[in-house]
Amino acid sequence: MDQWNLSVFSTNYLRTVRSSQCLLLGLLGDSQQDKINVKVRSRKVDTLNAFDKDPAFMMSLVTDVISSPHFQAKDAIAAPLAARLANYLPGLTKPSKIGGGPSGINWIHATDHFVCRAAHKIQFTNLDTYDKNAQPELQEFALPALAHLAWRFRQWYKSPPLLEAIAYPPLKEMVDELTEVPLLPSIERRPFNVFSCHDVTVLALLYAIGAKIVNDEISTYWPIYATTLAFELVKVEEGEGMDSYAVRILLNGEPVELVSRVNSLLRVDEFVNIVEGLTSSTNNQGKARNNDEASDVKSNRNEALSGWTG
Repeated sequence: MDQWNLSVFSTNYLRTVRSSQCLLLGLLGDSQQDKINVKVRSRKVDTLNAFDKDPAFMMSLVTDVISSPHFQAKDAIAAPLAARLANYLPGLTKPSKIGGGPSGINWIHATDHFVCRAAHKIQFTNLDTYDKNAQPELQEFALPALAHLAWRFRQWYKSPPLLEAIAYPPLKEMVDELTEVPLLPSIERRPFNVFSCHDVTVLALLYAIGAKIVNDEISTYWPIYATTLAFELVKVEEGEGMDSYAVRILLNGEPVELVSRVNSLLRVDEFVNIVEGLTSSTNNQGKARNNDEASDVKSNRNEALSGWTG
């Protein structure tokens, strides 16, 4: 393993830790996988899950979004679909402390039901033994449920304070790594970092970098099972003793098209500007740190996270 300079980090959820272990198994093989530890950092310093780090602060940002008249009006339109979904999946109506709205159900849980069963090629319901309409109706509901969830998160991630709080910490960590690498001695192994998190975090990163796939107002994009978002440092030319570097961003192996760019490669300084631009309108990181103590007192963490899979 001395040829690797590999670090693996995960949010503090068993399923994300297991996901990273599965990735290592495929990457390194069975004989090497157990030699790499998956690091689960304290939630106070974790860059991957803002909701886990400071539930009270994040709840306040989400509340600002969902309380807007536009959000309330459009979410209310989905109430009939929510009622039909809850007829088959009554657990969706479980009260949630975060990410609610007049439609009245947990849309993440609804979409997870369809995404997970489709990925495992399992029927959406076992009720078809008693109700022949159950499976066809749930098949009919799958895409509208996903579309509404994608719309809800588009409203969240169009909020600069909310997007900054979620996406800036992990992207800043990447910036720090990427800008340090060219300064390393040529004989030193370049780092390879793996971060395991949830679909909603991957989605936030795509919004933060301005990916075309999510910036279409009618987009229903949602990260599929085992989605991989890679940020690669690429040496693009050499001359006069100076190396030039760029950042290539890949989504499941394909270049990510950005709204602001034609070329799929970003100069390092361009990537840095995109990331630092997330902080241009607010200073949420400072506010989040100041709220740490208050959130410990005010928030019941499990309740605050009941509607979020971060």
